[in-house]
Amino acid sequence: RTVPVFSYVFLSQDRREDRPDTLTFQVTEDIMRFSIYFPFKIFVVNYINAPLIIFIPILINNIGDGLAEPVGVRFGKHKYSTTALYYKGKFWNGNFTRSYEGSACVYLTSVIVVAANYNAFTTTQFWLTVVILPFLMTIAEARAPHTNDGPFLAFIGCSFLSVMFFCVP
Repeated sequence: RTVPVFSYVFLSQDRREDRPDTLTFQVTEDIMRFSIYFPFKIFVVNYINAPLIIFIPILINNIGDGLAEPVGVRFGKHKYSTTALYYKGKFWNGNFTRSYEGSACVYLTSVIVVAANYNAFTTTQFWLTVVILPFLMTIAEARAPHTNDGPFLAFIGCSFLSVMFFCVP
């Protein structure tokens, strides 16, 4: 017997094209994301005097990538395809559709999130980040495997910010 409320909890993540592997995709993406964010958090706490930057890639990932699919489904007129990391018993398999309009959500969110965290950067760091990071995050989302774009966004965002704070005065 099912509880009515719980029958709706999983609907936002259960896409028809992912069945029967929806839960596998979700769990592997979460594990991969954690394995990137946790070391970045330790690095930020120990070496960077701007602890709030940990939220930059997380917000871009959650808001930008979270809006990319519904915007792409509703307004996406310009499509491109990608593969899944693992689908139907093979790596880099499948043919999944994304749209440039959906990917634009990642770009716009990146600009807004970086601008909202202006005080965490020096002037040089800010301008380099606001110009480069949105492009990197958008390309990462566009080229990342279906259902595993979160870890790719995390890796690109955390790597770029680490280099920015460690190498740019």
